[in-house]
Amino acid sequence: PAWTGVSNVQLGGVDILSDQLVTQYTPQYVLDDKGTIVTTDDTWFGGFDCEGGRLEFSLAVGRQVIVQRYFLRADTNASANEPNQPLALACDAGRYPVSGDPTAITGYGDAGEIIMKRVDHLRVLLGIQNGINWRYVSVADYMSLASPRPRIMSMQLGILARSAQTVGADSAIANNQVFQVLDQAVTVKAPPTGTQKYVRQVVTQTVAIRNSFGERGRGQ
Repeated sequence: PAWTGVSNVQLGGVDILSDQLVTQYTPQYVLDDKGTIVTTDDTWFGGFDCEGGRLEFSLAVGRQVIVQRYFLRADTNASANEPNQPLALACDAGRYPVSGDPTAITGYGDAGEIIMKRVDHLRVLLGIQNGINWRYVSVADYMSLASPRPRIMSMQLGILARSAQTVGADSAIANNQVFQVLDQAVTVKAPPTGTQKYVRQVVTQTVAIRNSFGERGRGQ
């Protein structure tokens, strides 16, 4: 996989890794009969995956579960004078059959497609609920919890985005500026002296996992 945890930031002066987010879902498929009376050309259509791939499968192949990995990777389409490593948010999509006993994910594990250029850091937090207590934890902290782990009710996504165009040597843009990316107060790795500067902005999004709210017992 192209995901390595690459990041352009530090936490407390120490280089840190970015997160990845892997989701899987079954699209709401519709049966496309192609307007014919025969069924040999019928297909299941479920929209498109994050790489822009058309989710259309023959009846013989059957409906598929879609797996999508969001992560940062190096962008080879970059200028020679860009500071640090030019990174981009990418998504890699694969699939496996809904039925049967699948042992592999088809089309998964490559560099994916870039969906947002110039992202210096990616952070993911998971919203969990224990009784009446609701909190957000990192993926590592969630995995360290004793089983059975609380169900994940929502996710918070945070990225540190960088402008594509430079702002020259503007003194208002400090190389040691602190950016709050969810629970992490990070600084960008110091670029070489004299390097042109860029504007950066934190973008966050909270997403509820709607199918996690059903069938909960009282107090859960």
